[in-house]
Amino acid sequence: MSSVDLHTHYSYQVMVPEAFAIVVAPTDSSKSHGIFKLTDPGGMEVLRSCSGTGFHPHKEPEDGNPVYEHCSNVYKNSNLRFEIFDLR
Repeated sequence: MSSVDLHTHYSYQVMVPEAFAIVVAPTDSSKSHGIFKLTDPGGMEVLRSCSGTGFHPHKEPEDGNPVYEHCSNVYKNSNLRFEIFDLR
């Protein structure tokens, strides 16, 4: 996740701890999407104390865990139809 993705998702996860981020990366040929969450407390604390804007690096959490991780508790059913429309 980019730093912008991390800060955007932080604002959701701080209010709803169960929140997760669906990140779509159409230019990544190895993977088209990912489902992530910030680690807690490590990643949440890094983002809570970060005042950076735009794209910027983040320090590693003091607990040794990554800032974010793949969500292993989200069920994906490939038989369900799902469409995304970019209305920009």
